[in-house]
Amino acid sequence: MLDDWPMPNGVIMWFDSRTGEARIRRDGHEYPAAARDIDTAARVPSARVHFDIRREGGVERAVNVTLRAGGRHNPRQHRFGDLAGAHHPDEKGHHPLTDNHPGTDPSHEGHPVRLIEEWGRLANLDQPATLRLLYAPEAVLHIGEELVMGRDAVIDRLGVEFTGASSEAGSARERDGIVVLSFRVGDRRLQMEFAVRHGRVVEQWVRPANS
Repeated sequence: MLDDWPMPNGVIMWFDSRTGEARIRRDGHEYPAAARDIDTAARVPSARVHFDIRREGGVERAVNVTLRAGGRHNPRQHRFGDLAGAHHPDEKGHHPLTDNHPGTDPSHEGHPVRLIEEWGRLANLDQPATLRLLYAPEAVLHIGEELVMGRDAVIDRLGVEFTGASSEAGSARERDGIVVLSFRVGDRRLQMEFAVRHGRVVEQWVRPANS
């Protein structure tokens, strides 16, 4: 069942013409969107837009995205992959996990291994909720045959999997576009695999490590 409701205004954080995916930000919340749901004129980073929200598979998505009247985009945000609201890549001192602009810090954009190394550090704190800002809203988690959809559901499931046992992350490495991380929880050795796009985890697999 799909539920739609209006949400007046937002800003295009980024639009990826190769995948047809976009991210829209409003009041600290982020909503994934597909090109088919975005007017052509609005497919520009920093464009000011109107949109509706549709809840589908546990994920809130932006639909019916249109450019606001007079909603010109910032001409400085013209490069592919630029993020509206992001600090300049040369600027220092902004931590990627602040609540002011979650996910818009450029330090993880184009650096998936760095992102997963951060994941390993935060997971060691035994506080899975701190991992939330590393995931895309539409993130998917695979644990064995179990499929978990949506960032909040993923974090809740990881909390069940990890809480209460000491954990330790190994080194991360990229292989065929997937970042692989060895991870120990108690006496279990796991292999984590992450698909990362635009500085966020979009899909994750948790498997027993090969002996």
